[in-house]
Amino acid sequence: SYLILFLILLFEFRKFIKINFQYHIIKKIIKYAMPLLPLTFLWFLISITDRIYISNFLNLAVLGLYSIAAKFVLGINFLIDIFHKSWWPIIMKSINDDFLVYNTLFNKVLRYYFCISILILSVLNLTSETIFYIFTGKEYHNAFELFNILILQPFLFGLFYITSIGMWKDNKNILILYSVIIITSINFILNYYLIPIFGAKGAAYSTVISFLIL
Repeated sequence: SYLILFLILLFEFRKFIKINFQYHIIKKIIKYAMPLLPLTFLWFLISITDRIYISNFLNLAVLGLYSIAAKFVLGINFLIDIFHKSWWPIIMKSINDDFLVYNTLFNKVLRYYFCISILILSVLNLTSETIFYIFTGKEYHNAFELFNILILQPFLFGLFYITSIGMWKDNKNILILYSVIIITSINFILNYYLIPIFGAKGAAYSTVISFLIL
């Protein structure tokens, strides 16, 4: 599907494509992209750390319960990703055009994001038990308790997208890399201490606290 999409886009943008190697631009791209390589690995590491600890400290049945809750949270991540893709070009244009306009827009989006997030979180927390009763087998019904904690992670991640925009704009993504290295370490430590105490909920708490720190 990605290949087909690429070919369609290639055809649509064919008149803009020119083979012209500008080494100073390539150098800038490589410099900008370098921190993104370990960053991608760290995001992956954060996403599997809780499961590794659960499988070691608890058992596969609990891991299955946690994984099904995480799958439902993934659906909310898609919504955050849509917001991110919509917000990014608008705010980047705003920064370039007028910083005062950007500042006003930034504050407005932040307020709306908080208000809408609280509303959606409240609705999901109130209906999660019913959702899991309808869409999962009876052995997974209790996963709604983990879902109610984990659901905070994508909204905090969306908040990170909003507040980190200046660093991306000023080519300071190395600071984002440092931040993610710190929260990856914190996530390891929290999982190690919280899972033996709270079980699978400890893993959920670890994830949420890590993204809150981020």
